[in-house]
Amino acid sequence: MRRYYTSDKCLEKEKKGYINCAGYRVKKDSSKKPHGITLTPWDDERRPWHIACETAEEQSEWMSVFENATWHAKPTGDPDPMTQVCNQLTSEDFAIL
Repeated sequence: MRRYYTSDKCLEKEKKGYINCAGYRVKKDSSKKPHGITLTPWDDERRPWHIACETAEEQSEWMSVFENATWHAKPTGDPDPMTQVCNQLTSEDFAIL
């Protein structure tokens, strides 16, 4: 998970929230800002996130952070216990069956 703030002024206050990167893909996106990043969910139930960076170097650094976070993030909890268990299973778990 990554912390996010709505503006630089918020850095001095409480955090706004978290972005759970599980189930997202990362891509460069210059459609709204010159050095933007978009986190797009694999499903339709969650919102996309748009991140604006000041420079191409900063964009590259954040791309690495988000790519790493999406790769290693744990799945979010599901209210249905069976779905939650299935989300936690990996292909290795099925190999021993």
